[in-house]
Parts: sequence; structure tokens; C-alpha cells
Amino acid sequence: MLDNTPIEAFSACYGVTFDDISTRAERELWIADGTLMVMDLQTQALVAERVGYMVDWAQGSLAGQRSPWLFAANNACHDFNRNSLRPMPGPAFTAQPGQTLDFVEKALKPSR
Repeated sequence: MLDNTPIEAFSACYGVTFDDISTRAERELWIADGTLMVMDLQTQALVAERVGYMVDWAQGSLAGQRSPWLFAANNACHDFNRNSLRPMPGPAFTAQPGQTLDFVEKALKPSR
């Protein structure tokens, strides 16, 4: 169960935000774009930012019971395939869940 109680102090050094920056005109053409940002919560400094895009070439067609935004993942920049040396089997949208983790791990190198 989610507890919505304010905290007294930050327990994390960094935060991750996602913003949909698509315009209405882009969405009408089945183009989506967004930013993923890693922020230093103490200084509010931007640590890293990634802008990504994807497009459904079939322009939202539902033919054959297709799901347009899932197919748009096949036409994404940055590629949703997490490891280009070992491509994931199946459609590109199956690789989407790891994208945020990959980006954050690259942006924040642990100090040892």
C-alpha cells in the first residue's frame, strides 16, 4: 500500500523525471517524444538528460488488431534494444522497461 506521508529529509541523492514533450501536431502524425532527466536533489543540478523519439509509420492503423504505440517502439531513437551486442528476441517494445535503468546506470557511476 502506498503511504503518502511527507518525509523530513531527502533519503536519496538523485531523482529521475520523465516529461512528454510531444506537441499536438506531432501526436497527430503519430510521433512521440520525451525527456528523461537525472537530477541532483541537493543542488537541483541536471546530471544527465536523454531525449527520445518514436513514430508509428502506419499512422495509428488498427488493422490486424495492432497496437500503434507498441509498434512505434520499432521506430525509436534511441533504440529500445538494451544491448546491441546481444539483441533481444521479439518486438522492440519488450525491451522498453529497461531503458530508464540503463540510462540512470550510465549517468550515475558508483564511487568506490
